[in-house]
Amino acid sequence: MDSRLFSENPMGTIEFTSRLGQGPLSFEPGSNWQYGTSADVLGAIVESVSGMRYGQFLNKELFEPLEMHDTGFWLPEEKRAHLAKTCQDDGNGGLKLYTGNHLGVNHQMDRDPAFESGGAGLASTIDDAAKFTTMLLNQGALKGHRLLKPRTVQAKRL
Repeated sequence: MDSRLFSENPMGTIEFTSRLGQGPLSFEPGSNWQYGTSADVLGAIVESVSGMRYGQFLNKELFEPLEMHDTGFWLPEEKRAHLAKTCQDDGNGGLKLYTGNHLGVNHQMDRDPAFESGGAGLASTIDDAAKFTTMLLNQGALKGHRLLKPRTVQAKRL
């Protein structure tokens, strides 16, 4: 995925999950646990069912109703200066700016990605995150917009 990230044919969300499903499992289900790609798979399901790209769906159904104008899978030029800088160990006890990409996500967020990672691809602000969190605290509603039923918010994890 990373080798195609900036190519003429970058891997999209549905292709990523289709290829993911062709690989072997890391271990027998229930025998171990690790972070997975379930949020990315959910993004592909949303694309398939809605007929929209994952980001378009999120904008229409979540971000616009909640007025989350600073949340998305990439940042326009005028907002990039607000993106927190990520550093890494320079090998000499100091830090250097991280310039790579990871998990198929363009770390600089300077272009609309083909792969919209539900697990690692969104950028946001504290104000937008607070709107989303407040909607959850309000049992799925904010500013007259009901996005979730109260029973959905109240549902306990299995």
